[in-house]
Amino acid sequence: TSYIGYNSASNCTAWIGGYDPSSGAPSVLDGKGAKCMIGYAAAKRNFHVDVYVNHDGPLFLEGVRDSVKKEVLELVHQDFVDKLKDAKVDVYTEWLTLYQLERALDDKAIPVVLISTYRFDRRKVPHWVVLVDMDDQFVYIHDPDVNDEEGQNEFDNHYIPITRSNFDRMFQFGQNRLRCAVILRED
Repeated sequence: TSYIGYNSASNCTAWIGGYDPSSGAPSVLDGKGAKCMIGYAAAKRNFHVDVYVNHDGPLFLEGVRDSVKKEVLELVHQDFVDKLKDAKVDVYTEWLTLYQLERALDDKAIPVVLISTYRFDRRKVPHWVVLVDMDDQFVYIHDPDVNDEEGQNEFDNHYIPITRSNFDRMFQFGQNRLRCAVILRED
């Protein structure tokens, strides 16, 4: 069975028929290589996947000073690119707009988007959320980041309203204004 959901550890997970080590762990919505792993895991489970990223090449290199770490990121990026190509995942190098995300939701797709958490917690951290709805004023997200220390549970971060203008600013990360999304559709 294929579906998208939340796991018991309160992490948003692309549950695509369960864990399969041969396709990569589907619980990959956080971390710097997630766009490729989400897309790859979903494609291996017969989801239609579109990846949108507004930059070519390895991501997040601008903050890495160590040449060995940069080389590792470049190698991992190329491996992900090869896997996506083999899985026939479409990768679009373009600036994805709120209008396009709204059309995806209208088509019953599930956008998983990279945001900067700065407007939430003043930390400049890349973070993946699931876009669940939009209206004229707000974008609504499910955020997998549950703060156990504050007594939150996995339902506290569901259907969070963010004004469209704030979300548009959050929907980019870093000095290069990286904008990235993985759009999942059931085949």
